[in-house]
Amino acid sequence: MGDGFKIKDCIEKIKEAHFKDQDEERRLCLELLAYSEAHHNAYGVGFAHTYLLDYHIFMHDTEGCSPALKTALEFHNSHEFLDLRMQVYNFAGIYYSYIHDDITAFEYFLKSLELAEALGDSFMKYRLYNNIAVSFHNKKDCEMALPYYQRAYDYLKFSHLEGLYAQYQLFLLQNLVNCSIALNAGDLVLEYCKNISRLLDDNPFLREDPSVPWQNAVILAWFGKKKEAYEILKCHLSWEKDPLDATDIIELYPHILVLLLEWKEKELAEKVLESLCCYLERESPQARQEAIDYRIRFYETFGLTECLAGAYEQYYQASKEALGSVAHNQIRAMKEKLESFEVQQKLNRLQKLSYMDSLCDIYNRRYYTEQLERAWKENGSGSLGIIILDIDYFKEYNDYYGHNSGDMVLKKVALCLKEEADDRITPCRYGGDEFCCICENMTPEEMSNYLKDIRGRLETLAVEHVKSQAAGIVTLSAGYSVRTLSELDPQNLFHEADEALYWAKMRGKNRDCCYQTDGKKKALP
Repeated sequence: MGDGFKIKDCIEKIKEAHFKDQDEERRLCLELLAYSEAHHNAYGVGFAHTYLLDYHIFMHDTEGCSPALKTALEFHNSHEFLDLRMQVYNFAGIYYSYIHDDITAFEYFLKSLELAEALGDSFMKYRLYNNIAVSFHNKKDCEMALPYYQRAYDYLKFSHLEGLYAQYQLFLLQNLVNCSIALNAGDLVLEYCKNISRLLDDNPFLREDPSVPWQNAVILAWFGKKKEAYEILKCHLSWEKDPLDATDIIELYPHILVLLLEWKEKELAEKVLESLCCYLERESPQARQEAIDYRIRFYETFGLTECLAGAYEQYYQASKEALGSVAHNQIRAMKEKLESFEVQQKLNRLQKLSYMDSLCDIYNRRYYTEQLERAWKENGSGSLGIIILDIDYFKEYNDYYGHNSGDMVLKKVALCLKEEADDRITPCRYGGDEFCCICENMTPEEMSNYLKDIRGRLETLAVEHVKSQAAGIVTLSAGYSVRTLSELDPQNLFHEADEALYWAKMRGKNRDCCYQTDGKKKALP
């Protein structure tokens, strides 16, 4: 089995375990990471870091999330695997939502959404709009949550997924129903209930989903059918050990508890309360505070005054703990942002160094190549010009005066190019004694004037060059070409400027030629 095939196979297994078995997901990620690092497969390394982060988020492991997120972000900020970067930004949003840093969470959701738009990933857009909606829903702001759930639903319909599509659709429709009920939007409740009914008819296996009867009870109660709703709840609360998992309990039981308290059904309400609080108390300090709040409401509803004093004290302590937790998480988030900023600053400095010519302190050939490509793509309907310059008889200068003096001449020429340039001109050292200037939205006359100014500066400097046959001082020859962007590509533009430089040299050097205006004057003077 080839390395690439083995990595691809491991990735598919991780995707499958992602929905079914988080411990297996983690094991496979560690296996993929070790194998990919050993075989220098960057995509495999990036995928492993991405889904290790997913594992820590799913397990609500905030301590493990922080270093996993930092590692994943550092990796993907230095690699162009946009599909994985999109996933990491989404996971980062979920993590920051969990620690109640909602501003940072939204920043990452929007970054991920931008990549999803660029990649045309409808399923990812569904997930992101759903996550944004959940953030509002958790803050009890159903008015803001509803339109984002609706957008998520629209994108899910265009995702063309198999297998899990119906399950996703069911969860999303249930969220839409619950939001619509909270807003007392009867027409929307009816619409989404009909959609759920059709979905269950088309996919009978969904009727076995444990969330379905509970959701039915909530819907029936909202339509005033208390008896039918109560019978469903009584039937499904007859267990000795709760069959639902933690996620379903935390999602569904708050709605059920509200109904049972309203109906004064103490026995069933107590059963739901204990199961709900059992899981909430294992979660964040904010969740533990929410659990005590539910207990207080239960005690108040059924007149259990002897329990209230202790519950109020517990709520006070939980509130302090929750505030401390928020402060701790905010401080940690601030530290992470600061570290990220410092890392980015370092990367920016390294990138700048990689773009600079260390001798002449101007941009180098690498920057010239990237900047020319950018100018060609972004300049719209404007013009683009290139000037190519080299120092006349520079080899003779080096041979006679020495390389240290030659380096000083290169620095002085580079300084002239920089100081005479305006913000439309980007001077670069191309290599040896050759320089290139990218000129955006300039006419040939303006480029000619720029070269005259450079030549004037060199005449003022009057650097002696007794071996030059063009003059007794250091001089330049230059060729340039300018075109509208619709006329040609940058490579052809460079060739035209290079040809014009050749004409300047053939005519005695210490001069410049324009490809457009001097093309007919190829004979020597």
